[in-house]
Amino acid sequence: MIRYLLLAFGLYLLFRLVFNFIIPLFRATRRFKEQMRGVQEQMQQQMQAQQGFAAQNTRSEQPQQAKKTASSDYIEFEEVK
Repeated sequence: MIRYLLLAFGLYLLFRLVFNFIIPLFRATRRFKEQMRGVQEQMQQQMQAQQGFAAQNTRSEQPQQAKKTASSDYIEFEEVK
């Protein structure tokens, strides 16, 4: 009789351990991994956007620099009397 009570108590403790600790821990780690994956995707998108913006800026600066070098060959000035 005592053996059955101890077995039932042990099963009850095992049941509580599984449903109050192990399953919530599993869900929390899965949720954390999903959130980290989302954050990593956002960071990659931001990095790509910044790289695209930087590439556009360098492309737009190159023709302006070429114009500056061509116009710097001749200096306009006014004659002072």
